[in-house]
Amino acid sequence: MVLESEDEALLCKLFPSSLSRSALTWFRQLKPKSICSFTELCEAFISQYVCNQRRKKYVTALFNTKQKACESLKDYLKRFTEEMSTLETYDSHIASLAFREEVTSITKMHKSLVKTPPLDMREVLARADGIIRLKEEELALLKRTTATISAPKHPYETIQGPRTIFSSGNLRNQARTNSPPTKLIVNLAKLFHENKGKGIF
Repeated sequence: MVLESEDEALLCKLFPSSLSRSALTWFRQLKPKSICSFTELCEAFISQYVCNQRRKKYVTALFNTKQKACESLKDYLKRFTEEMSTLETYDSHIASLAFREEVTSITKMHKSLVKTPPLDMREVLARADGIIRLKEEELALLKRTTATISAPKHPYETIQGPRTIFSSGNLRNQARTNSPPTKLIVNLAKLFHENKGKGIF
């Protein structure tokens, strides 16, 4: 509101008509006779709300948005684009250069950007999406392979005990081959004399 009147008292009274919410609450909480002029009122208002003003951010801020250690490309890309949304204005080509500089070196993404520099952030996003999809597919394949290897065997393969084997038409027990030999505790000479002439020997 532009006022032509130079009456500062009137200006001070009209000042709250341009305020709302917290600013109006602040004005109403001013102590009586604490403001002597309209200029002083303006200075008090500015000092109260200058800290609440959002500082303008430019594309150069992206060169400080470095990928953290152990931060995945997917998470970093999300954080980088969120930082872009806070900028006052930015050039897409400059933003792509910032991404190339701040992404972790010696990664697939960094190598791709160095080998073939992107023209803008749209190209960066397209390449990042391809690398992220490939990484997720590799992890999914690894999980499936691990699950197959560690899967439990069929119940009949885990049963403990002797196995029955058929060989040459005779049924025998494999456990017998693992049994210790029976010890002979009879004196052979004595056994021979006792049974001599009985048709045993």
